[in-house]
Amino acid sequence: MATIKDVAVFAGVSVGSVSNVINGKTNNKELIDKVEHAIKALGFRPDANARSLKNTKTNIIGIIISNFEEQRIQVMLGAIEKELRARGYSILVKTTDNNRILEKKHIEYFIQQKVDGIIVSTAVKNKSWFTKLKTDSIPIIFADKKIDVESNMKVITIDYKEAFKQCLLWGKEQHHTKVGFILEKGIMLEEELENLSHVTEQELFYKLVGDYSSESSFKATYELLYEEPDITLLIVSSHMMTQGVKKATRILKTHKSMPSLVCIKAESWIEDEGVFEGVINVSYHQLGVKVVKQILQSVQAGNHFYTQIETIDAVFRITGSSFYNAQNSRVKNTTTLNIAILDAKVAKVLQMLTKAYEKQYGIKIHFITFGYHELWHYVTKCIQEGASYIDAFMFDLVWLEELVKRGGLEELSDLKVENEEYFADIIEEAVENHGIYNEKLYGLPFMTGTQLLFYQKDLFEDNTLKIQFQRKYGMELKLPQTWDEFNLIAEFFTRSFNANSPVTYGTSLINKGNLYNSIEFLNRLWSYGGAVISDNQVTINSNYAHIALDSYRKSYQYTNRQEIHDTWDTIADDFKHGHTAMAVLYDSYAFGINDSTESKVAGNVGSCLLPGQCPVLGGWSFGINKNSLVKDEAKKYIMWACGRRISKPFALLSGISNRQSFYADKELDGLYPWKRNVLKSYAKSRKREMLHDSKSFGIHIQLYDDIIGKEIGKALSGIQDTKETLEHIERQIKDLK
Repeated sequence: MATIKDVAVFAGVSVGSVSNVINGKTNNKELIDKVEHAIKALGFRPDANARSLKNTKTNIIGIIISNFEEQRIQVMLGAIEKELRARGYSILVKTTDNNRILEKKHIEYFIQQKVDGIIVSTAVKNKSWFTKLKTDSIPIIFADKKIDVESNMKVITIDYKEAFKQCLLWGKEQHHTKVGFILEKGIMLEEELENLSHVTEQELFYKLVGDYSSESSFKATYELLYEEPDITLLIVSSHMMTQGVKKATRILKTHKSMPSLVCIKAESWIEDEGVFEGVINVSYHQLGVKVVKQILQSVQAGNHFYTQIETIDAVFRITGSSFYNAQNSRVKNTTTLNIAILDAKVAKVLQMLTKAYEKQYGIKIHFITFGYHELWHYVTKCIQEGASYIDAFMFDLVWLEELVKRGGLEELSDLKVENEEYFADIIEEAVENHGIYNEKLYGLPFMTGTQLLFYQKDLFEDNTLKIQFQRKYGMELKLPQTWDEFNLIAEFFTRSFNANSPVTYGTSLINKGNLYNSIEFLNRLWSYGGAVISDNQVTINSNYAHIALDSYRKSYQYTNRQEIHDTWDTIADDFKHGHTAMAVLYDSYAFGINDSTESKVAGNVGSCLLPGQCPVLGGWSFGINKNSLVKDEAKKYIMWACGRRISKPFALLSGISNRQSFYADKELDGLYPWKRNVLKSYAKSRKREMLHDSKSFGIHIQLYDDIIGKEIGKALSGIQDTKETLEHIERQIKDLK
């Protein structure tokens, strides 16, 4: 591996000069070029350990856990490593199997290694070594387990009391009068368990084990059920331990007398179905994030000793019903539903899952797929003819007003009145935006969509690139807050403007002159304060629009103009190949960019809100053809297709959901790391502006595709300038009125 001396020799300069360039302490262009050329040629990377000698920090956090096997520990450890890595820290991990002697040895090892802080998550109750640690001034956080708390300890623990109470009350309703607990030490204190029996008036029996192993849980369960054979509900403290629990119950119990199981684990549709009647849900991802926040605060504060105890509440949940239940399958009937859908990846996921619906309810679902324009023409042709050859169909949210006015959509307001719980979990305002017109419901939100800025994380974290950007533009390289900042960053990462750029282009943009171009333009227009239509008057030819279009045309210089990009799918594919630094995408099209089997940027995907924070609301709904002959069956199907029962498998296969619970589930952040920003973007998203009371049929397509999209395309390709483009758009929109 090359050293700083090798770089100095290769560049023909002193070591001090190389250091000045690396740390941004010189503006000598000739010196900078020499050193950067040497760094690139030798593959040199600054030595973090060498730099740490100056500040006595190692940027290493030591972690002690019980084992690597338990899923919850894996989730917590994964969150800790990811959060620390993002802040420039590495980790050292040791396991103890809850052995206090091993734990003490690991602590001594971490002290010798001069780690910056220590995280301990074990069931060893007495931390006798803690006094010694205080004399070494090394910050420490105790996570997860119940321990003997001393003064000056910082503890983040899980509080199970309320979750256990709710679980037992549910069990009481199910006539479980005798309940057994198979728990690892440190989950809950014995006196707390005894207090619960007084509250719920049930007989509670428990066995505490020293580790998570299935062998220990088998022994404990066998002993417990042998002593108390009338136990009908078992609460187990880990998914791994349930293997031993199930083995013991199969030996001692008949199939009919098998006790119900509740497990402490992250809720999971795949693992839980048919296995657990309920789960005690704990977000170990959230725990990991909190632990990192606390340890870094202590490191930065110099570990001023004080006592701090923080808790995370566990939550009891009854395992949700399956989206397919073979026991309820009906005899096949002759009903066939004809459903018209958009030819998109997300819609195809619905086709796959619908096989389960057909199997359960005996109804044949016939899908007809179309492109955007073709779907509009097919649906409106059916409506104009008063025909019934389609029963339900997807529609873009901007089609809603026209479809209602043309008498094409069946009113669904009764569904909302009769199914309050169904609608309660839908993303806030999604029903209002995607299905309601004049206070009446005509559609259910299916493929909700908002825009995010996706970027390659390592490009924004690279110190050399940060120095180069600072030197070139006199400002810090960071995620863009405005479109002007976006253009500077896009220019910096476009190789034709910056020969040192590690990627070819700064961004990807639509270059076909269609609906998608109008949406990219709206992001900028709204952020600068402009509008296409205001109070039903055409206002697009304004100073704001001139600034926005000039900004958009500038962005276009930093894209690949040789290849056709006509849909969000092509933008996503371009980003997946790693050629571009940034891309604006709807979340429904981001599926796959973090899939290592098809994406070169997987694991390196970052996301944030759009510059200017004016995303265009997208998305599709399901509605019923007013002329359908099987409206009741069609209603049942779209309720299923847009419902919570199907939401988990749908989200896993597509990466999106209309359900708030999906975005609150932090355990899925690893698959879709951008989803935490989706609801923030929804809150700022705006609908495209429309001309009301126009006599033109299909005005939404004419306005944003045939007029704005095509004219913007001409401006981007250089056929006409900004002034001509906006004048042409203004004149054509006025003609629509």
